[in-house]
Amino acid sequence: MGFYIKDLHRQIKQKHSTPNKSKIMTTYRGQVMANAEFEKLKNSIGSLIAFNSFLSTTTSSVEAILYAESAQVDPQLVGIIFQMEIDPSILTIPFVSLSDVDDIPFCQNEILFSMHTVFRINAIEQITNYLWSVDLALTTNTDDQLQRMTQRLRKEIEGQNPLHRLGNLLIQMGEFDKAEEIFRTLLETTSNVDLEQIVSFYNQLGCICKEKGNFSSALSYHQKALEIQQKIAVPNHSVLANIYNNIGEVHRLMGEYSTALLCYQKTLIIGQEFVTFDSPMLAIIYNNISQVYNLMGDYSAALSYLQKTLEIQEKNFPLNDPNLITKYNNADQSDGSLGENSVASLNLQQVSEIQEKVIPFKNPDLAATYENIARMHYAMGEYSTALSHHQKAFEIRQKSLTSDHPLLAITHNNIGQVHYAMGECSTGLLHHQRALEIQQKSLPLNHPDLAATHNHIGRVYDSMGNYSTALSHLKKTLEIQKESLPPHHPDLATTYENIGRVHYAMREYSVALSHHQMALEIRQKSLMSDHPVLAITHNNIGQVHYAMGEYSTALLHHQRALEIQQKSLPSSHPDLAMTYNNIGEIYVGMIDYLNAIRYYKRTLKIQQVAFPSDHPLLAITYNNIGRVHELREHYSDALFNYEKVLRIQQKALPSKHPSLATIYNSIAEMHRMTGDYSSSLLYHENTLEIQTKSLPPNHLSLAERHHQIAVVLEGLHRYNEAAEHASCALNIIRHSFEPKQSQVEKYQKYLDEILLIPECSKLIKANNINEWTYPFLLVLHPSHQSRLHSILFDLTDGHLMPPSLSHECLTKLESNKQVKSIVLETLSDSVDERDRVLKDFSSVDHIESIYLLGKPPEMSEQRYSFFTSFRKVSIFCENEEELAVRWALDTANEFRRLGGQCAEAGNIDSAREYFQRGKELYKRLAKIIDQARSQTS
Repeated sequence: MGFYIKDLHRQIKQKHSTPNKSKIMTTYRGQVMANAEFEKLKNSIGSLIAFNSFLSTTTSSVEAILYAESAQVDPQLVGIIFQMEIDPSILTIPFVSLSDVDDIPFCQNEILFSMHTVFRINAIEQITNYLWSVDLALTTNTDDQLQRMTQRLRKEIEGQNPLHRLGNLLIQMGEFDKAEEIFRTLLETTSNVDLEQIVSFYNQLGCICKEKGNFSSALSYHQKALEIQQKIAVPNHSVLANIYNNIGEVHRLMGEYSTALLCYQKTLIIGQEFVTFDSPMLAIIYNNISQVYNLMGDYSAALSYLQKTLEIQEKNFPLNDPNLITKYNNADQSDGSLGENSVASLNLQQVSEIQEKVIPFKNPDLAATYENIARMHYAMGEYSTALSHHQKAFEIRQKSLTSDHPLLAITHNNIGQVHYAMGECSTGLLHHQRALEIQQKSLPLNHPDLAATHNHIGRVYDSMGNYSTALSHLKKTLEIQKESLPPHHPDLATTYENIGRVHYAMREYSVALSHHQMALEIRQKSLMSDHPVLAITHNNIGQVHYAMGEYSTALLHHQRALEIQQKSLPSSHPDLAMTYNNIGEIYVGMIDYLNAIRYYKRTLKIQQVAFPSDHPLLAITYNNIGRVHELREHYSDALFNYEKVLRIQQKALPSKHPSLATIYNSIAEMHRMTGDYSSSLLYHENTLEIQTKSLPPNHLSLAERHHQIAVVLEGLHRYNEAAEHASCALNIIRHSFEPKQSQVEKYQKYLDEILLIPECSKLIKANNINEWTYPFLLVLHPSHQSRLHSILFDLTDGHLMPPSLSHECLTKLESNKQVKSIVLETLSDSVDERDRVLKDFSSVDHIESIYLLGKPPEMSEQRYSFFTSFRKVSIFCENEEELAVRWALDTANEFRRLGGQCAEAGNIDSAREYFQRGKELYKRLAKIIDQARSQTS
């Protein structure tokens, strides 16, 4: 096949080299293309396109249209007619008219181009719904854009022979396993006397192992290259400097920053001996040293070396040269660590100006630029802008890389982090999981990048409250890191801290504390004593001690964090604000409110400088200040701060977001405390509306909201409404799965007091008599939020006995003899357990009916035997609505019967009460049936 391709190319080239004075002609090619591919093509006007095989075209537009029209049968395809203007006098692009070839019949209109012919996309126009015209212009070897691309590719894959160049190309493609195989072959087949080549191959193998995350092998290969290079009689200083630079890079990735710095400094000493002071090579070395100082927390030294990098680059390249972009991007990263966003923003502006002048939008180099710009916006809390830049980077990389290239995984992780910061955990999780899929295909199982992705996924699950899954991913992170990193690598400390945070959220404080202490131990060994990251660890430890009630110990750690940050960070850095906030929290716990407000105000002062006025962190701080004013009984000051919280959250959150309910409630209580009951009622009703939609019907928070509304209504002298809400509060808390007896007694006492008020109507009082005449819901499983319970709760307007286990139910029934029916929900497949429970409750004298939800016996004989054994079972079915309707009808009829008996006996008040209950039950039943019908339709 290779011989045939080579021969065909040679013949086309030979035929084309014959002098041809033909006029400029137009050729066409019709084909179909997937919609997704065509979308990429539409976004590439002005770019180059290459056909990687021999390209057959025709001078007949009709023939081209016939090929393209096949797209109309499939909506997923689009027809393309490529229209190409050809100048036969250009000899650098070989093509041939097959009409000139004697032994090829029926090809009089066909023009055949050789492989890898390159065109420029000039225009794209729509012809019909499914047919498009793409105008292409043939390029020449003198085309400026093509020349720059070719020179760059040649430089990136240059080598002594084709196999060497192939290895370099595979590295650029991210095919590290194949590249490693080629360089091993080159090493084995190279003569032992060719030491320079052997040094080059060892060096490349080291770089490949570094990319694969195999740092120990990478160091071994680079060390071999160094040993051989030092033995060469006349060593190549540039090669020696490159080897030291590569060794430094591996140590940097291993977290061994001091060793990395020594290697980079050796590189610098060697470089200064054989290059001028403004050589681009020195710029690279200065930049690497800057990065290490940045990681070590010595930001002044980092900026000093970075400035030297920029000075050299600006001397060697004009301001609009793309080579400056990488340096400006590195400046952004260093300034981001320092918290000096103004300097970074200036650099970003310079990057943008350079991009617009000299770099086409689809150039792969722009992906790194966009990602660094995105990181800066992310650090500034501008998440939407950050997301748009990450998505631009993703778009570029999708077009220039294979679908499973590791760089795509990095971009997915970046996008996932932004969504996570925006509170869009599910979307963030999808991107992190896609990153994991790519990395599992393209990287070794112990690669550090896989650990980073597991870490991201663990953090998202932590935020979603799925702590067991979070721990699973974080432990996988730890497992990979222990295998691939040195024992005191900073990334290990980060993972220990993340695991500690999950245990903290699970209230496993001692376990959380041990992980944060392990993180501290690692960081104290690998970082300077005043590194800002140490402050973060001290803050984490302080928070755990605070949660354990150990305020003095917590305060010591937060104060140590503050000392570190005041030495290493600018006075307006956001991390300082976080520490001030933590200290404020401790003073609240110690009931030292004046100091608490003092530190919260310091937090606020920094945040007002560092963030936009509607940043979510400002809302948290205003809320903290308001809470302290509330504790000090300075209700007007508290209200002022809570209203600022509300303004920020209303901009950032949907109108019915659960977080808004919290601040509505705080504002409502402050209005109540200042005597503004009307405003208080308005905010409490907003709170109740949101929480009713977002919480289960027996949630304790709903009981608290109804109680608060009752208190406000009492203040407004609306006693009937107050009694209704007080009754709701009492019923909800009694139906909660973990009712607090003290709260039950509090709500009962309040309701009794309301009912004693003369203005409270008799109807309200009557509605609270015999409140437990509705059924007892029995479950064979603890803490089960069932659909049946929700239906019955609505039917009874909350007058439903709380769900209980069988032994609890029997005990409660002894003091509730007015309960006539039980609803039994079987969550167990055990027939013996079900029958045992039924036997126990059938023996209770005042229980007249049992409504059983579960799978009834299938055989008629078995059903007959069951209902004979348990005569109190009224219905046994699998459908919740059917069972609830049956119970409601039976109970409503029973109320009518009891009402009739009371009327006959002359007890008119009791008769009215029973008839009213039956009527209300019918109404609620009709409402639920209507809702079910509307949902079905």
